[in-house]
Amino acid sequence: MKIIFLSVFLWLCSAASMAESLFFQDEPSLVNALKTVQTTQKKGVFLFIESAAHCPLCNYMQAIVFPEKTVTDFYQQHFVSVLLNADSQTAIIDFSGKSSTQQILTKQLNIENKPLPLALFFNPQGDLLYTFQGISQQPEEFLWLGEYISTEAYQQYSFTDYKQARYASNPPKKVDSQAFFDVTFGDLQAELETAKKQGKQGIMLFFEMDGCPFCKRMRETIFTQATVQAFYKKHFLIFPIDILGDIELTDFQGNLVSSKVFSQTTNRVRSTPVIIFYSVEGEPLYRFMGITEDAQTFLWLADYVLSGEYQRQPFKAYQQVRRKMSSE
Repeated sequence: MKIIFLSVFLWLCSAASMAESLFFQDEPSLVNALKTVQTTQKKGVFLFIESAAHCPLCNYMQAIVFPEKTVTDFYQQHFVSVLLNADSQTAIIDFSGKSSTQQILTKQLNIENKPLPLALFFNPQGDLLYTFQGISQQPEEFLWLGEYISTEAYQQYSFTDYKQARYASNPPKKVDSQAFFDVTFGDLQAELETAKKQGKQGIMLFFEMDGCPFCKRMRETIFTQATVQAFYKKHFLIFPIDILGDIELTDFQGNLVSSKVFSQTTNRVRSTPVIIFYSVEGEPLYRFMGITEDAQTFLWLADYVLSGEYQRQPFKAYQQVRRKMSSE
């Protein structure tokens, strides 16, 4: 379990590092940031306050939202973007020209001690225009937040109203992630026999819970892909499991338990998403925690299990080999 948690943490850190290098400017002086705004006619300074060690929502923004090219391009065009780590003692010059640290400056800016992450927008004079607390689950929503500030719509509307108007003019496409999953009556022991009869190689369980942005991301961007659905349904029976649910199911050994007990006690799943592959005998083969960055990586994950490579090398190493092969 510790290895799984570490692998996900390292993936998030890696993705976050790439996002930082592309999205944020390495600017140790907010005075210089203001000068850049004034000389380039940008709209202002954008500060993103995070706590990389204790904030999974911060990691979500770094891994999912900031790497989106349309978001990066828009913010680079209109703002000087600076990252502040609430736990860091790294030196920084504040808007008044005084020497400080990122930790001290965070406390000064977040005087109400709001939960992180925080997005703060400042005008070219260094005056605070708008504070946004939390995350945008969809990259386009964060782009709209930048539009909301750069067009000065914040002076007329709440961001909720602005976002609703944007959705009305750009209605989201309907996604059908449920087609990825098979229908079940909750008897996993019986599903093993079904898997055998249908010539499947195993069962895949997707452990999730309401309000999980990473689960939502997988459902909306990965499970909806036709190639993913075709490949996974060819080789596995696939079922979602609510780790907080009270609905009873029959586990692989024939025990009647709630989905919560099955998740948290039997399979030791306490954060989501988690994907576990089982053999047709009900034996766990491989556990993957977190999200894959794209559909291709998710397909490689299936290959990794089906080929038995999970017994010989870490998925990260396997993924690197596959990526190299596909680029040749």
